[in-house]
Amino acid sequence: MRNRKLNILITGAGSGIGKAISIKAGENHNVICISKSKKAKETSEIIGDNAKYLIADMGDIISLEKNLENLLSKNENIDCVVHAAGMVGEVGPIEKTNAKEWLKVFNVNFFSSVLITKLLLPRYKKNNFGKFIYFSGGGSAYGYPVLPQYSTSKTSLVRFVENLEMENKTNNIQSIVIAPGAVRTNMLKDVLEKEEKYGLSAEMRSNTEINDVVDFIDYLINNDFKNISGKLVHIRDNWKEQITKGNKLPSNLWTLRRLEE
Repeated sequence: MRNRKLNILITGAGSGIGKAISIKAGENHNVICISKSKKAKETSEIIGDNAKYLIADMGDIISLEKNLENLLSKNENIDCVVHAAGMVGEVGPIEKTNAKEWLKVFNVNFFSSVLITKLLLPRYKKNNFGKFIYFSGGGSAYGYPVLPQYSTSKTSLVRFVENLEMENKTNNIQSIVIAPGAVRTNMLKDVLEKEEKYGLSAEMRSNTEINDVVDFIDYLINNDFKNISGKLVHIRDNWKEQITKGNKLPSNLWTLRRLEE
C-alpha cells in the first residue's frame, strides 16, 4: 500500500462513474478531472483544493495529445490514471454502421488509452511506480451482435493491457481492465432505449450499483494489485480475494477465447 498522497488523472470525470470516482479519490489524493465539457470544472469544484481540471476530448487524438503533453509538463509526478471515459457508439448491425463513427469510438475507447499509456510510461519507469486502471465490459469477453464498435474497441483494450503488463513485469507498474457491469448511467440509458429494436443480451439489463464500482477502484488506487495486474476483472468476480491471496482467476469467461483442440 502507498501511504502517501497520490496524483491521479481521471477521465470521464464530468459524469457517471468517472465523476463518482473523482469525488471519492479527491478525499485523500490530488485529482486532475478530465472531461470534454465544462463538467470537469464542476466536478473539481465539488472536490475542492485537492482537484484541478482539464477540458479535453478523448475522441480527438491530435488535440488530446497536445493537451496532455501540456498538462504533464506542469505535473511531473503522476502516479495513477483512471481512464473512465468511454462511448458505446452506434447500436445496430455492422452493415448499417458508419466508418467515421468506428474511428471515433476507437479513439475514445482504445487509442486514447494507448496515448495516455505512452505519455505516462516514462514517468512511471523513472519513479518505479505507477498504475493504469482502464474500463471495459462484457463486450470484451464475447461479441454483442448490435454493438460491434463498442465490443471490438474494448476487446482491443484488453489485449493492449496484457501486452503492457508483459513489457513491464520487472517494474513496479500495475495495470488492469475493469468490467463494471451494467451501471445505471446516462450512457447505459441511451443504449437501453434502443435495445428493444435489436434485442440486446439480457446481460445489458443486469444492474451494478455505482458505489460497488467506486469501492473497487478506490481499493485499486490505495492498494497493491500486482497479483492480478494485466487482467480483465469483472466487478462480480471475487476480486479482493484474488488480490490478497493471489489465487488464479476462476473463470475463463473474462478472457479472450480461442479454439481448443
